[in-house]
Amino acid sequence: MASTFEDFIQSHQFTFFVGQEGTPIMVHAAAIAAASQQLNALINGGMEESKKRCARIEDVTVDDFIRFCEYAYRGDYTSKRRPRRREWLFPRQDLFWNQGYLSRS
Repeated sequence: MASTFEDFIQSHQFTFFVGQEGTPIMVHAAAIAAASQQLNALINGGMEESKKRCARIEDVTVDDFIRFCEYAYRGDYTSKRRPRRREWLFPRQDLFWNQGYLSRS
């Protein structure tokens, strides 16, 4: 198992086809294997996927998988910015103001 960043980036490449669309995401195998026992088994366990160095993961979104990869490399991940409640309820407030539904006071 890789223990340093150098080990991660010098490990072989592994391609995941992610989501229903099968978006290809190429990663360093050691980084992903170190972050997940299940993916370690998939990458290094002698199964067909480990021999072909690719696997399909359909039940995860591309955004979520990218955040997982970020965690595998950095030990942390960034989250999507959630809209503030007001932005979520009224994304185009100017439309409401122009129609007289909201006052600017």
